[in-house]
Amino acid sequence: MDKSRPVWQKQLVFIAKIALSITALIIVYRKIDLHQLADLLRQGQWLWFIPALLAFTGSQVISAFRLNTLFRSIGLTLSERTNLRLYWLGMYYNLLLPGGIGGDAYKVVVLRKRGEVKTRALVLASLADRAFGLLALMCLGLMLIWTLPGLFPGQSWSLILIPILILLAWLTVRWIQPVLLSGFGRVLGWSFLVQGFQIGAVLFLLCMIGQPTPWTGFIVLFLASSVLAALPLSYGGAGAREIAFYYGATWMGLPEAPAVAVSVLFYLITLGVSLSGMTFSFQAWNPAPAE
Repeated sequence: MDKSRPVWQKQLVFIAKIALSITALIIVYRKIDLHQLADLLRQGQWLWFIPALLAFTGSQVISAFRLNTLFRSIGLTLSERTNLRLYWLGMYYNLLLPGGIGGDAYKVVVLRKRGEVKTRALVLASLADRAFGLLALMCLGLMLIWTLPGLFPGQSWSLILIPILILLAWLTVRWIQPVLLSGFGRVLGWSFLVQGFQIGAVLFLLCMIGQPTPWTGFIVLFLASSVLAALPLSYGGAGAREIAFYYGATWMGLPEAPAVAVSVLFYLITLGVSLSGMTFSFQAWNPAPAE
């Protein structure tokens, strides 16, 4: 959180993000058949929503383990239980202060008070956590693009880019914060598992709305939309994911209404799970060391 920035600038950025989200949603919902979208949601088999919710929740638990692995690499000893509570509270603050900055800044401020590690190390660990997630998204996207012939020119080379990206990530970590290399393999593994659980959530949502296979194109859209939603351009990713799903579906020749339905349902899950972190905001507590 940038304390040097004037309050009016922060408010202006906040308003701009809300405006972008609303504009994106208006664009999408003016272009799709709202009756078809409503029918998909109304006639959906909502029992599939439960495993989708559980899969997403599981992805966040794994993501918390990933972050704690990075914390331990910089010498911060935090119990898994305490780290999970802090992570969930960070998700709630990310919702209040969209773009992912609020929750990350809060965690850095709280953990800095323990005095075990410097602020720079905490900030770099938090940034690395997000970077590893982006790396996994890109690698999985390249794997899936390879299975969709004719999607991109030269896509037969997409698999070759994966080890190159991982090598570049390793070299970047070695240059910026070498201590994080001790958990590089584990953190990357956690990242792939996080995305795997979230892809599972999307598959359950596709089952819910009765979308027939193949689903590969929808998963590619989801991975691309996740990258766009992570950018601090909209309010908590609202609108960004929908517009990515709509225009991506149009470009790939996929049905737009089911694609947007999945994006809406996934956002509702994200919203609900993030709001559950509010329960920890009422508790006064200090992060306990590892047990």
